Amino acid sequence: IAGGALIAPVVNYWWPSFPTNLSREAYNKQLLQDQWALRVAHYAPWLTYWWMTQKWFPSSSVASKDPRVFTSPDMELIHKLRDLKTCSQ
Repeated sequence: IAGGALIAPVVNYWWPSFPTNLSREAYNKQLLQDQWALRVAHYAPWLTYWWMTQKWFPSSSVASKDPRVFTSPDMELIHKLRDLKTCSQ
């Protein structure tokens, strides 16, 4: 396999057998608010519900459906699918 991808709503960046450099690089590519949400879930899991429902700090961008989590190819596909759905109605 020349490459690999982790496709999931949330990835465990603390897997012991996962290469640290790849994990750190992927983790740092996330929005800062998602990094914080994952830190809370990992280091203080009892606070996860509070973190996701509080309004003082930005919560997970995925949970709040923030479009910044999508890449430009993702956005092109979303627009094509939206246009296709509009045409079929």
